[in-house]
Amino acid sequence: AFATHASAAASAEPGEAAAYHEHLFVGVDFASTEEEISALLVLDLLNLGSGYKLQLAACQLGRYKHGEWGSAFVCMLEGTEAAARAGPLTAVRMAGWTIEQTETHFQLPAATSEQGEARAREVRAALVELNSLVTSALRSAGEALLARGHASGGALVLSL
Repeated sequence: AFATHASAAASAEPGEAAAYHEHLFVGVDFASTEEEISALLVLDLLNLGSGYKLQLAACQLGRYKHGEWGSAFVCMLEGTEAAARAGPLTAVRMAGWTIEQTETHFQLPAATSEQGEARAREVRAALVELNSLVTSALRSAGEALLARGHASGGALVLSL
């Protein structure tokens, strides 16, 4: 598949596989090229969150769970993979996306907490905000695709 090929071509030096993943969309069985393109578009859409690096590191999300420098991209990659494993990223699914789905797939909390130390509450509140941004981006994209008569982002690309 395209994603696996692209990932392999951009991989680290021989013998230096990245600790957090070796290929894009590991364990995702795409039924069609349209589904795979849709997942790639969602990953590109969610290229956000760089301002949340400290909070992601504090919660050991994405590449930070390996104790290394990382980026919000890895959190978005892992979340997009999880969402794609759960089913095709169609316009209907995206338009109806919930904060609970973002919490499940992206490991970003959906609600703040009054428990714990002040710093832990601040970190959680920031990640709740990131959850909201991810959820909003997915909903907006899904609604735009539906309004233009496309079943998915992949369908849009294939129609061009």
